[in-house]
Amino acid sequence: KLSFNPREVAFQQDVRAFIAQHFTAEKPYTPGTTDEDHWAAALLKQGWAAYQWPPGFGGTGWDMTQRYIWERETALAGVPARMGGMGMFMLAPVLYTYGNAAQCHRFLPGILNNSVEWCQGYSEPEAGSDLAALRTRAELQGDHYVVNGLKTWTSYAHIADWMFCIVRTDSGGRRQDGITFLLLDMRSPGVEVQ
Repeated sequence: KLSFNPREVAFQQDVRAFIAQHFTAEKPYTPGTTDEDHWAAALLKQGWAAYQWPPGFGGTGWDMTQRYIWERETALAGVPARMGGMGMFMLAPVLYTYGNAAQCHRFLPGILNNSVEWCQGYSEPEAGSDLAALRTRAELQGDHYVVNGLKTWTSYAHIADWMFCIVRTDSGGRRQDGITFLLLDMRSPGVEVQ
């Protein structure tokens, strides 16, 4: 049986009290309603919206036991442990691990407060999920890339502000080489969502 030390028990009580401020057995969390916005705002205000991120980027700095307690208590209460979309869980870790300070400063706040919606552009009609077979090309022209190609199975593209995508910038080597990760503004000229 797992037992917690006094600090962890106090944290568990704080988590339970926080959840109870927002949802109870009499008024449970209901997905697909304004409860989602309410819970996301509560997590952001509490500083727990991106609990898995490093502290320097808006994360909590929780250790593994605190994360376990949080995830267990939210599961028992029937509320999501985390909110946010693809930006929160797929893009942000790439940005804070590999991005430069300017990229982190520009994109992480909108991901954290859920004001910017992201979609993923990996799969293609002839490539599926075989990223080495991708055909979408990007050519550097001045200080920006011009992208040509198609992406499929792009969840949330119809509501996304931005796409993080994989494109081919060089075809001179092995097919696994010359692949670049780009951030694409969905309002850019020529972007069409079908």
